Amino acid sequence: TASDPGLYLGSTYLGYYSGSGTAGWKTYMDNQGDFYLTGSNGQFLAWSGQLGTLQVQGVINIQGGNAATTPSPN
Repeated sequence: TASDPGLYLGSTYLGYYSGSGTAGWKTYMDNQGDFYLTGSNGQFLAWSGQLGTLQVQGVINIQGGNAATTPSPN
């Protein structure tokens, strides 16, 4: 369990911890393939293998190619 700010590498996870509770993980990846990356102003990218979901908070720019789009279910 992380307690001090810094980079962490264990047998089941790695990431950067800022030292402020569970929200202190700024980047995180575990041995199940789940990951979480934060940016500024609340933006993030997160994958949950258990749920099979990729969450993106922020703008997605596609440079070339195609992207199928559908309305948000919410």
